[in-house]
Amino acid sequence: MSLTGTVEDFVIGSAAPHDAPYSEALLSTQQPGVYLGDKGYILKEEERASLANKGVSLVTHQRSNMTQTTTKGERWLLKKFRRVVETTNGQLTELFCYNHPGGKSERGILSRLLYKLAAHTVGLALLRQFGLPATKLDLLTGVV
Repeated sequence: MSLTGTVEDFVIGSAAPHDAPYSEALLSTQQPGVYLGDKGYILKEEERASLANKGVSLVTHQRSNMTQTTTKGERWLLKKFRRVVETTNGQLTELFCYNHPGGKSERGILSRLLYKLAAHTVGLALLRQFGLPATKLDLLTGVV
């Protein structure tokens, strides 16, 4: 997800309790750069080294029992970005019923998810064009 709340890439998987395998799959396809993640993105040292060799740097809030700590600046950035992520997740769930896509086949489900992501992205672009914040997406959907 971009810092403005636009979904840039995603993976689909089961509702397993841990999302580390999905974070590895998602990060392995990214361009070199700095990426922010939550605690689900805390990876093993070998996986971090592999990503670093590709130019992918991952900033996550470390757990309290970990030797490497998160700096004050990193914590501030992660906190600000977390709000963007939660707002976008809320919009996708409440305004676009993203958690219930419908569809009878895998292809049908994916196409419906893509339609909803496209509508969300177009909505954010319209809001930016009119100088409105991304949190006002409900103005465009008619859901209050």
